[in-house]
Amino acid sequence: MKYPNNLIFLITILLSTVGVFPSEKNPDSTTINFLRNEFYAAVENKNKTYELEDFIINRYSDDYNSYSPLILAYYGGVQALKAKHAFDPFSKLSHLISGLNRLEEAVDESPENLEIRFIRFSILDHVPSILGYSSEREADKDKICTILLQKNYSSLSRKIQEGMAEYMVASDRLTDEQKTKVKELISSIFRK
Repeated sequence: MKYPNNLIFLITILLSTVGVFPSEKNPDSTTINFLRNEFYAAVENKNKTYELEDFIINRYSDDYNSYSPLILAYYGGVQALKAKHAFDPFSKLSHLISGLNRLEEAVDESPENLEIRFIRFSILDHVPSILGYSSEREADKDKICTILLQKNYSSLSRKIQEGMAEYMVASDRLTDEQKTKVKELISSIFRK
């Protein structure tokens, strides 16, 4: 009786190491790079938005509660992008709230994750203050600046962080002091 259980266990381990069963808690770098590229393409392309949503659901299941914080953040970002592409105001608001709720969960699970904070900030940067997300936008802005200024490139490359820094300066949301420090970072570290 033990042999079949051991065999099943061994097959499961082997299949999971070759990628047949994607790891929901530890997405591989190829998947993350794909999500990054497709997410930014989806900002201007409705079809890409829905394709990316399908990719996430097909790869990780339709239960977003099982997603890693970063996958959850991209899923939330996709939901928010659906708001941008929706026609009627009710659908826009519904998708936006759903997306921001998923992003809030991702931030709560991984509050020091620069990429998660940046995804949410880049969405909140375009959300009117009247909708009430100003405190989240402000918290993300401050956390992003703090993390960028730590100059830690172990989880996100310099190139990605340079793009984030440039976006932050262009957003016009930084205080004068933050803007000065981030501009100095761009010129002294990223432009070497």
